[in-house]
Amino acid sequence: MHDKHHGRIEAARRAVSKANFETDKAMMYAAAYFAVKDEVPITALTQPLNNPNFPYWIAFDKHTDIGKEVFIEAYSKINILPYNGMHLAFFLEGAICNDITTSPYWQLAKDWQMQKMGYTYSQANIIWDQLKPVIIELTNNKAEELKKQN
Repeated sequence: MHDKHHGRIEAARRAVSKANFETDKAMMYAAAYFAVKDEVPITALTQPLNNPNFPYWIAFDKHTDIGKEVFIEAYSKINILPYNGMHLAFFLEGAICNDITTSPYWQLAKDWQMQKMGYTYSQANIIWDQLKPVIIELTNNKAEELKKQN
C-alpha cells in the first residue's frame, strides 16, 4: 500500500471508531475510498448561513433532546415519518448551516438518500419547504429560552 494512502486509510479508521451512527461510519469508509481513488480536493469553506451569535443548528439538532422533540412534533404536523424528516433536515439544511462546500460526491449521497426514501430531489425539496417553517415556528420560543440561559 502506498504511504500516502496508508495515512488516509488510518485516519478514516480512527474516525470510524469515534462515530456513533452507522451512517457516519459509512461516510468515513466512503471518504477513505474516495481519498485513495481520487486526489483529495482542496478544502474550500463557505460562509455558514446561520447566526454566529446563536448556533440554532446545534441547539435543535437531531442529536439533542430538545432537537428530537421539536423535529418529531414538526414531522407529525405535516404527516411525514421521523426518519425521513431527519434525513431531509440533514441533507437539505445541515450542509447549508455548516461550512460545507459543494462536492459531486455530496450531491450523489444526497440523491441516493432521497431515492432511498422514495423521493425525487424535487419532491424532497417541496417537503422540506413545508417542514422548515414548522420547525422554525416550533423553535422560536425554545430559542428565546435558550438564549436567556446563555
